[in-house]
Amino acid sequence: LSNNITIKENAFYNCLNLKNVILASEYIEIEENVFDKCELLNEIKILKNYGEEIEINNINITKDLIKGKCGDNGIYVIENEEQRMNVYGEGEVSYIDYDLNSINELIINEGIESIKENVFNGMVNLNYVEYKGTSDPCGGKNAFVNSKIKEAIIPIEYSSTFICGLIPISNSECGDECEWNYNHNTKTLTINGNRMTDYREVNSVPWNSQMINIENIEIINSTNIGSNSFNGATSLKSINFGSVSFIGDNAFRYCILLTSLSFPNEETIIGDYAFDRCSGITSLNLENIKTIGSNAFNNIGITELTIPTSVSSIGASAFGSCSSLSTLNYPTTKITFDKTMLS
Repeated sequence: LSNNITIKENAFYNCLNLKNVILASEYIEIEENVFDKCELLNEIKILKNYGEEIEINNINITKDLIKGKCGDNGIYVIENEEQRMNVYGEGEVSYIDYDLNSINELIINEGIESIKENVFNGMVNLNYVEYKGTSDPCGGKNAFVNSKIKEAIIPIEYSSTFICGLIPISNSECGDECEWNYNHNTKTLTINGNRMTDYREVNSVPWNSQMINIENIEIINSTNIGSNSFNGATSLKSINFGSVSFIGDNAFRYCILLTSLSFPNEETIIGDYAFDRCSGITSLNLENIKTIGSNAFNNIGITELTIPTSVSSIGASAFGSCSSLSTLNYPTTKITFDKTMLS
């Protein structure tokens, strides 16, 4: 620098990647807040006569920060007041050694190339994400699963990771050439493929962490819905069955916000307890149904029920505990049903 220099207020404000400063001058005047918000700044040296180091007494740097590692070549910096996390460095963000529940804003800066699976899982207070990198950030699946992102700025070329360049999705396999994805924005889970897996318990279902948030289900191409697939989806309001002709045991148990059901495909089979305790169902169209399993519609809210000619078998307690049911219409064709169908 020259022999005489004045650095005005906020001259280097928010220079996020600035790490070291050396100023050499015979006379130097530095106004307030010159390096304010320079989050990575670790050292400032002022050299008089190009050699003699002098004391710094009037440089104000606001750095109420938390720092930590987030990969081999990455660090994070958190501003306490605003709970904003900046991620810097190169390569992959492979871990974060910090409780992410408190973070409101996340900014991923240039140099980051990928984000490992589940790294930002569960950021329930996350409102805003900005990605400034130059390559697709999310090679790992479920990088933002369970996070409640409200707004994001993401390059549109990375929309395979972020729906419409805005909201992250979670996706994975769920059967024979069958995949699922969940849209946090519309709260819709989509199944696309051949045959879904049957799950022995709810904890094994790959979208179990989102189960209570799902409001809509879209089934594309798959001919079945696996056992326990949506058991406990207490926010579920609508189902598009698509090509489904088999609904597994316990598939929609406790889906209390469902109000009406109809089944578009002929000879559909309903498994045991498939819609058990879906107490909100007041409209049930059984056209196209072939077989109804035991307890399939136990404790639902219908007041009238018509058994169409398509139905050939009804299991034990299929409509048990339907305390509001007052009218039952039978077909004229032969039907096999358990004597406890309504008990």
